[in-house]
Amino acid sequence: MLREDAGIQDYIKITSKRRWVIVAVFLAVFSSVTIYTLTATPIYKSTARVYVDPGTQNNEVNLQQAQAVDISSYIQTQLGILRSDSIARAVVQKMGMGKTQAVGSGGLMGFFLRRQTVISPEQRLEAAVNGIKSNLSVEEERNSNIIRVSYTDTDPARAAEVANAVVQAFIERNLEMKVEPARAAIAWLNSRLGVIKNQMTQSTNQLENFKSSNGLIQTNGNDSNISVQALSDLNQKLLADQAARAKAEVKYQMVQKLAKTRDGLMTLPDVINDKVIQDLNGQKSALDKKIADASRKYGPRHPEMIRLRTEMATLNKQIKQEENFIVLSIKNSYIEALKDEENLKAAFEQQKANAMNYEKSASEYDIMKQDVEGSRSIYDAVLKKFQESSLAGSMNMSNVQLLDSAVQPEAPFRPDKKRNILLGLFIGLMCGIGASFLMEMLDNTFKAPEDVEEYLHLPMLGIIPRIKKIESLTSESRASGMEAFRNIRGNLLLSTGDKAPKVVQIVSAGHSEGKTTFALNVTRIMAAADEKIILIDADLRKPMLHKLLKTVNKQGLSSLLSGQTGLNDVIIKSGIEGVDVITSGPIPPNPSELLGSKTMRESILELSRRYDRVVIDCPPLAGLADAPLVSPMADGMILIIRAGKTSRDLVIKSRKNLEAINARILGVVLNDIRGRSDQYYYQYNYGYYFNRKKQEEA
Repeated sequence: MLREDAGIQDYIKITSKRRWVIVAVFLAVFSSVTIYTLTATPIYKSTARVYVDPGTQNNEVNLQQAQAVDISSYIQTQLGILRSDSIARAVVQKMGMGKTQAVGSGGLMGFFLRRQTVISPEQRLEAAVNGIKSNLSVEEERNSNIIRVSYTDTDPARAAEVANAVVQAFIERNLEMKVEPARAAIAWLNSRLGVIKNQMTQSTNQLENFKSSNGLIQTNGNDSNISVQALSDLNQKLLADQAARAKAEVKYQMVQKLAKTRDGLMTLPDVINDKVIQDLNGQKSALDKKIADASRKYGPRHPEMIRLRTEMATLNKQIKQEENFIVLSIKNSYIEALKDEENLKAAFEQQKANAMNYEKSASEYDIMKQDVEGSRSIYDAVLKKFQESSLAGSMNMSNVQLLDSAVQPEAPFRPDKKRNILLGLFIGLMCGIGASFLMEMLDNTFKAPEDVEEYLHLPMLGIIPRIKKIESLTSESRASGMEAFRNIRGNLLLSTGDKAPKVVQIVSAGHSEGKTTFALNVTRIMAAADEKIILIDADLRKPMLHKLLKTVNKQGLSSLLSGQTGLNDVIIKSGIEGVDVITSGPIPPNPSELLGSKTMRESILELSRRYDRVVIDCPPLAGLADAPLVSPMADGMILIIRAGKTSRDLVIKSRKNLEAINARILGVVLNDIRGRSDQYYYQYNYGYYFNRKKQEEA
């Protein structure tokens, strides 16, 4: 993941490391843009210009009533008219496009029509209209009342013809819109007469309904109101409901009080008089007698006594349930009475308000009556407006003028080959770089020592570059890889202070981290320093040491821990001077039990007496308990992390698990470091050191 404090050098390293990603994305984007540009069908564009005068849309006879014109809003309205279906349909009908296959009809409609075996005239017309609209563009010129009408098509002549047809249809439509208000006024008047009559009828009916709903018997000085009588009836009913509620409330309060005492509900009249409880109490008395008789014959644990007591408990439970049911019934009666009282109170208050608003209702009645009488005057106002509109319609003139007709274009409008290729270059490069940084941000692995220090807070014992041929490394090798192992050995000896660790575990968070290869090479370096080393393959699940040493694995650690052989029988020579090994042996069914056994502890203790250093190659930490079981037997462990592969979350979780069992982590080794900068670091430093040493010796 990209660090927050990354500098220019970090960005250069990222682009260098992921250069092939950048190249691949760049070529994909650039090739796609180039192929599209070279194979796309040429599109031609023709443009006409019209002038729109917002100041003449008002009738000359009504100039004294004209208000200030919102020019911007008016121009936007004209743009909307140019884009409308009516203009496109007029062009299609004028040019006869709907009689044959629709010109310029693209998109889903064009595809649908091309797939149809039978095309109806309506479908062909709609396809032509959609084709006109999809290829038409209208826009106003900045700081002017001029509108540009453009049309694109694969045929340059047709592009100019359609653009001019759209402008002509727009001018004609503008004239029609000037005359249309007068025509609409006549139609409106004819329909309005019937509407006015219906409104008058409705107003009369509403007046009568208002009178009836408000209880208005008369509308003179001696009015009487039925709301007063209804108010009196509601008051009497409210008093009765209040009394019923009070009775139910007293009963419910008594139940609540008795429920707090022992056997208090049994004194409640409703409980005493309940037929079900009476029957249950009778059964209980009979059962009491049976229990008394049985107790004289049998002991308290006799099956008959147990059955009778069980039957008694069941009867008591039934009595209790019936009591609860009676209490719930009393509670519901009280709640229902309370609800009835509240509903009646609301109705009483509403009726009271109706009675108080009687005078107001009478005034509203008079107002509604005046509205009915005034509806007739609407007809005269409409007729007058019609006469004014008829006079104005005969004097209208178009406020749209053609400035420039559309002409046939000579060069295609798109694709712009030069522009597209330049954009392909730029976008391809940006996408490639963006993809490389995205991959870096999503890379949740350790790649540098700084990552170990930041996320694990553990000491670094060293880093190992990528080594192509492990077999070529020897203890005398001057390669950067073996020098890295020498550096790790020195740091390991100093990791615990004055006393160097004698029993060392080699662990990793996951699989394929290179811990077995590391263990073999670090023991080789230790042996080169005149140390006697024993290397143990404690990975009893997926052993690898015998494969690297190309030796047999018929018996080994599993044979020793299972008691099949002795310690001396499993120790073999590794082929490396000063290094003995114990291979894993046959894979057992219970690796964890063997590694945590007493035999394992005693064997490690005995080996630590015989050898200067005991190195244990353990299984991965993730999901396995093998390595933690061995940790109490070791002086510490080395955590191997493979650069660019091991997940940070997995390593952090493994570290927390080790800390939970107080396992001692001597340090971290970052394995398989890649990149030219890291290789240059090793080759330059170690090469410079040994070249200088040779010069001094010479």
